[in-house]
Amino acid sequence: IFPYDAALTEDDVYWGALLVGMELVRSGITCFADPGGPHPEAVARAVAEVGLRGVLSLHTWDRSPADRPVPDAVRSAGADAALGATRALMDAWDGQANGRIRISGAVRTLTNASPELLRGMLRLARERDAIVQLHAAVNDDHNRWVQEETGLTPIHYLASLDALDDRWLFAHCARIDDGEVALIARHGAKVAHCP
Repeated sequence: IFPYDAALTEDDVYWGALLVGMELVRSGITCFADPGGPHPEAVARAVAEVGLRGVLSLHTWDRSPADRPVPDAVRSAGADAALGATRALMDAWDGQANGRIRISGAVRTLTNASPELLRGMLRLARERDAIVQLHAAVNDDHNRWVQEETGLTPIHYLASLDALDDRWLFAHCARIDDGEVALIARHGAKVAHCP
C-alpha cells in the first residue's frame, strides 16, 4: 500500500474522503478515527463539509526497512520532521468545524518507526491532550516483522521502550495474547479492534 499512498494527490484524498464521509453518514456513523494517510488536510476539509466528527492524523514513519521500503514521498525526514508536521497539522486543524475535528498523533507501523518517533509522539500527545494512533498486532506477518527487528511482539516492544500508556489507540490488535491484553489494560491504552 505504500506506493499507492505516495501516488495519491490531495484532490484524490479529498474526493475519497468526501465519498467515505457520505457513506458513513448513510450508515449512521457520526464519528470516526483515521489512523492517517497522505494529505490529512484534504480529509479535514471533507469532514467539515459532510458534518462528521473525526479524529484525524498524518501517518508518520522515519524508517524504511529494505524488505518494506517506504517511498520518499510519504516518509518523514526523521523523527523531528514527523513531529513538526504533526504539530503543524494540530495548529491548523485541531478544534476546527466547531470542534468536530480533532487531530491526533499517528505512527504508521512499529517496523517503520524509531524509538525516538514513538516516544516523541507520546510527548506531543500529552502536551496537546491528544491520542496517538498506531496499527498494532494487525496479523501474524506484522507480529513476525516486529519480532524480527526487536525480538518482541508489538505490545511487549512498546512496553520495553517505556512507551505504553493511555494515549495510544491501537488499530486491530487481532493477534495479541493474554499477557498483552493485561499490559494494554494496565497502561490504559485503547484498542479499535478491526479484525
